[in-house]
Amino acid sequence: MLIAPSTTRVANRRRLAKASRRAEIPVRLHVIGAELRLKTMSWSAYWKPVQEYVEHDRRLVHRLVQLKRSWRSVLHLPTSVLHQRMYCWRYFLLLHQALHIARTEPERGDPIPMLQRTVSFESFLIEERGLPAIAGGAMSNRHPVFLLGRLAPNPPLATPRHLPLVLPLGQTDPYYFYRQLRLSTKMDSSLLVFPASNLSQRAESFGPIDRAARLLSSKPDPHSYPRARLLAQRVLIPLATAQRRAEGRLRNGAVSIIVIGAGTGHVVANAWQEVTASGRLVLQRYFLGH
Repeated sequence: MLIAPSTTRVANRRRLAKASRRAEIPVRLHVIGAELRLKTMSWSAYWKPVQEYVEHDRRLVHRLVQLKRSWRSVLHLPTSVLHQRMYCWRYFLLLHQALHIARTEPERGDPIPMLQRTVSFESFLIEERGLPAIAGGAMSNRHPVFLLGRLAPNPPLATPRHLPLVLPLGQTDPYYFYRQLRLSTKMDSSLLVFPASNLSQRAESFGPIDRAARLLSSKPDPHSYPRARLLAQRVLIPLATAQRRAEGRLRNGAVSIIVIGAGTGHVVANAWQEVTASGRLVLQRYFLGH
């Protein structure tokens, strides 16, 4: 199990917070040892594959130029509500125009590459070196869909409804919002992480998420408590009750549980507390983490 010192976590937060204000488009976050490195592309390189498609429509060119200006303004003054509002508006103008062309002008060619790059804009993949698993990511201070949900006069705490799904470039299945990892309170920036929605990839996608979380924060997964309660109430307590009824000799005994792949162990530790608080059984814990 990775235990990152506070100096490492601070360095990673500073590195990503600085990268979150860079005028380049993030495409991949690499977890390399104890470092997090963000790979980016220039604006022109990101949109170059659809340049010919864009140049055939003067309105689309105008929308893209206007979006770039607002994008740069938000990065320069990330706390400006005015810049955020204009940025979100111009992003959805571009998306609306691309969808309009796709519906009404089929002779223009395949609209999918342009739509893919527009939908994938400012979302990226998170991967750990040497592992095939990938997750999705975004920065809270620069993703136009997330910022749109924060434009209310008194915005509530960030919830999945602000950015429920992302579709990083080159992916066919989306990734769903899981949690945010604070990078800077001054800039109000966080790394948003997204496990795979595809069931065959979902379990593995938590690997790079867990690694990135430990390299950025010392706080436990906020979802560990409800998951632990569910595990205790639906599995451990009923199992303990049934076992006591079946074998009276275990009434005053103990059951040992070995947990393989426990990670930080918060889920099982909280589940154990839930079971012991119920008074049904005394458990002895043995964790074998990954």
